[in-house]
Amino acid sequence: MATFLRVMNICLFSLLAESESGEVAQPTVGLFGTIQSTWREQFIPTLQINHYNPVVEEWSMESQQQEEAAKATNDFNLYVITPKQQGFYAFAEMTASAIRNPEKTVITILEDDDGATYEEHQASSI
Repeated sequence: MATFLRVMNICLFSLLAESESGEVAQPTVGLFGTIQSTWREQFIPTLQINHYNPVVEEWSMESQQQEEAAKATNDFNLYVITPKQQGFYAFAEMTASAIRNPEKTVITILEDDDGATYEEHQASSI
């Protein structure tokens, strides 16, 4: 996972754009996808751009509204799916984002998440 985190950070950092005034604009990336993983905790300290982390201790209607607002205003929305993904909502959310905003949706499937891997039938369907 460490290699993935370094590569993603380099890719996101390279998306920095210079404004007409010559100032570097700091894009914001939303960190969506598998919740039952530590990928965010490992990735956030390496980020050199602004980020939105939707993970909260207790999910509420307010959390949902904040997430939807962030998805609409983030410059990029990163969806990381790992073998620790337990439900289907992240897949639906990721697909909707890719259809609605393909230019700002980044999708990554990790084959290994701290030793957790996909079963053969899962890996073949990705």
